[in-house]
Amino acid sequence: MAQIYNRIETFKISGKRTLIYQDTFDQPHGEVFSHDHHHCMGKAIQNTSTLGFLLRDLNHEFTSRFADNLALLDKKVKTVGSISITNRANLGATIGEGNKHMQKHSMLGHLYLFSQIALEEITRTSECILHTDQNTVIQEKLSKPKSFKQLDLFTGEVSPSKLAATARKTIRQFNNDYRLCSFCYLVEWRA
Repeated sequence: MAQIYNRIETFKISGKRTLIYQDTFDQPHGEVFSHDHHHCMGKAIQNTSTLGFLLRDLNHEFTSRFADNLALLDKKVKTVGSISITNRANLGATIGEGNKHMQKHSMLGHLYLFSQIALEEITRTSECILHTDQNTVIQEKLSKPKSFKQLDLFTGEVSPSKLAATARKTIRQFNNDYRLCSFCYLVEWRA
């Protein structure tokens, strides 16, 4: 866990530069750097997730689908039109503040970010193994509860066995989509 925190600390986050002008616009009086980014996409993600819609990052398709499958297993997540909403007090997503429980599965939610960290760590540790198919090694590691137990990211929220089962389901979905789109045995040929 300490290694993950150390890696996160090394990430470069660009600062927001604000120039302060006084009297004239010829020469700035001062400048301030901050890392407080109020990003409109972040607000969109928060607003839509409380209403039961999850925006997905298509650059990280596995993590997005993994988080979707975790959300489907979560009994507290109720989307708009969910059959598990039984009375007006539980409507949440359509009346009042919405379902705040959905936010942890969104792109800015901690379960999504932990899923991304877990996938990156498993991929990074699989790169060290020589003379094997890396995809197979990653799939095997994702399918075992031991991998998630070692990372210890989801303590108290999701069990390692449930995470491994969700990873297996997500891998099956990817393989099925791959077959359905006829990418199996595809060979590029150019004249």
